[in-house]
Amino acid sequence: MIDREIGLRPGSRIDCHTHGGGENPYGKFMGEYPFVQSVCDLRFKQLAGGIENTIVFPMPGTYYYRIDRTTKEFWRPSGLMHFPYEVENEALLRDVEIARQLYPEGIIFPFLNIHPTECVGQQIDHLDRLMQKYGFAGLKFHSSGTNVDAEALINTPFIEFMRYYNIPLIVHSGVFKPNAHPRHALLLAYAHPDIRISIAHLAAWDKNILEEIKRLPNLFTDCSPYLANFTSVVKPGHEAFVSPNRFISTFAEAEETLLELIRSLKGKLLWGTDEPWTTYNFDTGELILRITYGDEVKIIEKLYREGYLSEIEDIVNKNPQRFLFGSS
Repeated sequence: MIDREIGLRPGSRIDCHTHGGGENPYGKFMGEYPFVQSVCDLRFKQLAGGIENTIVFPMPGTYYYRIDRTTKEFWRPSGLMHFPYEVENEALLRDVEIARQLYPEGIIFPFLNIHPTECVGQQIDHLDRLMQKYGFAGLKFHSSGTNVDAEALINTPFIEFMRYYNIPLIVHSGVFKPNAHPRHALLLAYAHPDIRISIAHLAAWDKNILEEIKRLPNLFTDCSPYLANFTSVVKPGHEAFVSPNRFISTFAEAEETLLELIRSLKGKLLWGTDEPWTTYNFDTGELILRITYGDEVKIIEKLYREGYLSEIEDIVNKNPQRFLFGSS
């Protein structure tokens, strides 16, 4: 079980957005990299880089759905499990148990994936059993893995589940697909102001959404994967990943822009890497980005050495604790 009284050790760092515990079915079948990572592999990378703690959740996809390379039909039940993420969520928790034995340093905070519209009652029953058996720290919703938007969560039992256990939610966001647009997560936050929500991936840099994240007490955002996010603004050809109403910055340097985000978001920014999506290729066969976990860590290390101790402490320790535990 997660001991909420312990919190994070002062000075320790947490990565607030990572994946592990198995594979991403769509990526595996359609030739996209990355598509697999164990929690043990994740912890090896993190501890080598001096990152003691982590939030981790399964890959976005689920084998509940058929992945058909021939017909390109992806949203029919496969018959392999009774409901979405039945296998993936428990596989993650088992992987976490092993990783804790191999790498006892720091704290692993598992989040479990949910689907707002398929077999919700069975999902809730299973989540209750997993909470009693293993314990976990939050829920994760990914529009690409479910083909629905975050507003679909508003009137579901998942809300009461989070309220009962006092756990937060991470919501995938982007502008590449309409159902991932961060406005859907914003409307969810409006509907349930007592539920702590992180709108992932800097809300696609959308200036208005980021302003609302600053304003609403229950909202946060993570910068994962930061270097890929920064590249999506400064490198031609990546415009599809960035809101046209983007955060105002010169985007001169990655470190300078991160400082601007920290100061602008005023206690609402969480540091994260989206590991293993620090680099990716989609289905091109060539890496679009050549970035490692160590490269992500170097950004915060450089700022720390330059004297921005309190700014880095905020995004790797203080803000994450408020998101995880609801402390002021």
